[in-house]
Amino acid sequence: MTLHLDLPTTDRRDARPPLPPLFLDATAVAKLLDMTRPAFLRARVRLEEQEGFPPPAPQSLRNMKWRRDAVLSWIQLTCPTSAETPSQIHRGALRLVQGSR
Repeated sequence: MTLHLDLPTTDRRDARPPLPPLFLDATAVAKLLDMTRPAFLRARVRLEEQEGFPPPAPQSLRNMKWRRDAVLSWIQLTCPTSAETPSQIHRGALRLVQGSR
C-alpha cells in the first residue's frame, strides 16, 4: 500500500517579505539614532540612566542587542516631530545644560 500526500507547495512569488528582526545590534541602534556606533556606545549608559533608553536584553550582554520595538517606542516618545532625531535633541539638551553653568 502506497500513501500519497498532497502537500501544499510554496510558490516563491507568493512568499511574504521577511519580518524585521526582533533584536537590533549596536550598529543598527546607532543608525536609528543618527549616531555613529562608537558615539552610541559611549552615550549608552547615560541614555539609559538619564533619558530612559531601553537597556540591552539581559541574555545579550556580551554581544549587546536591544529589542527593536522598545527602541522604536523610545524614539517616538523622545522625538515628537520627524524633523528632529534623537541625537539632535540630546545635543540640544546638552548645550542647555552646559550653558546654564
